[in-house]
Amino acid sequence: MQDASLDSIESLAKTVMWENVIRISTTLSFCLGVPLNALLVWTVVRHSPDELKVYRKVLVQTALIDLTFLTMCFLVQPVSHIRQ
Repeated sequence: MQDASLDSIESLAKTVMWENVIRISTTLSFCLGVPLNALLVWTVVRHSPDELKVYRKVLVQTALIDLTFLTMCFLVQPVSHIRQ
């Protein structure tokens, strides 16, 4: 009986640890990703030569999608709900 409760406590501790790792990772990704992607958009729009017009569109679209995804993950913060 005591072994089962110890296993459940260890399992809960592992789950809480992984939830904290995910939360910290999501927050850190948001805090680093938003300014860097904003810098990328600004640099591409302001300083790209006309010869790179096609690549400029691709880079801006990719950065905007990344900003959207970062924001959604930060607001929702997906967590695995699998318990042992």
